[in-house]
Amino acid sequence: MRRLAVCLLILTLALASLAKETIVIGCILPLTGDYSIVGDAMRRGIELRAKELQTQQTKYDYKFCFEDACFGGREVTLAFRKVTSINGAKAIISFGGDSAKILKHLSADRKVYHMGFAFDPSVVDGEYSFLDACHPSIAVQTLIDYLKDKGYRHPYLITQTAPSSTAVSAKIKEGLKATGINCEGETFIITGERDFRSIIVKISSESHADIFVLNIYTPEEDICLKQLHIQVPSIPCTSVGFFDDMNDKGPIEGFPYVTIAQPTQAFIDKLALNKVPNDYMTAHGYDMADLLIASFEAQAKGQTPGDFLRSLKNYPGAIGSLTMAPDGVIDSLPKLVVVKNGKRVVLE
Repeated sequence: MRRLAVCLLILTLALASLAKETIVIGCILPLTGDYSIVGDAMRRGIELRAKELQTQQTKYDYKFCFEDACFGGREVTLAFRKVTSINGAKAIISFGGDSAKILKHLSADRKVYHMGFAFDPSVVDGEYSFLDACHPSIAVQTLIDYLKDKGYRHPYLITQTAPSSTAVSAKIKEGLKATGINCEGETFIITGERDFRSIIVKISSESHADIFVLNIYTPEEDICLKQLHIQVPSIPCTSVGFFDDMNDKGPIEGFPYVTIAQPTQAFIDKLALNKVPNDYMTAHGYDMADLLIASFEAQAKGQTPGDFLRSLKNYPGAIGSLTMAPDGVIDSLPKLVVVKNGKRVVLE
């Protein structure tokens, strides 16, 4: 009997040694409210990557836990504390510059890796925090080339007072100046603003704008565009990335703009095969999950997740080839697209 007990103990210890460690990844996303279109799309991408793990051999098991939090503030801090202290998360996925700015410091303090999506490189440190987003300067240059090619001479900027919006705006003005295109002016709006009619009247009377460049998030963007259509229907609109998260694509039908969320055809086919909608940010959600998984798998081979991410070069992602820039931002190629019949089409 004693010999049997010893054998059982040895077997139990052996099985325990074979059990894989579980890496928990906390996903702090806007899952309710005005920005839920973004959070839901990211969640579907993350869940698709998690589903694929069921048929793959990995060094670790992976678990994704989701917390609803939108664009910074106390709720992001509380969500971080929950997923790290209660769920034991060793990595975080987030959306938005305000959230990334907070998580940059929290992640460094707790030595938890963070992969966010934002346009502002200053919200990451390249040590524990990284961005899965095209570098603003690259995306903005695509817009500048379009404006120059089409002969626009008086673009007018409408910008939201949010880190990513103002960062993109600064790059646009810098690019316009270098190209010799006159920035006709800029108006700032605050988050939560809903009536832009007086602003539009002022812009129309005081400028010679021939195109509006909107650096605004939804729902403010949806409302502003509809009011622009009513008051100045002859002036087109464009954007760098911000049009992607609109709930209603009707107001931008036929307007070329720059996207940093255009998936590869291979990923579009994968979405169709798995009956997952091809929404804005689904590909980015998938890539964020995939990159963090790959970084921890590299850890099992002796490389830290941070070193893996910093050395990333030509990694095959859902939105194309991914390479990490020195400042911790993944350089992916932006695309000029247009919405036709409600669907995004890449312009050659």
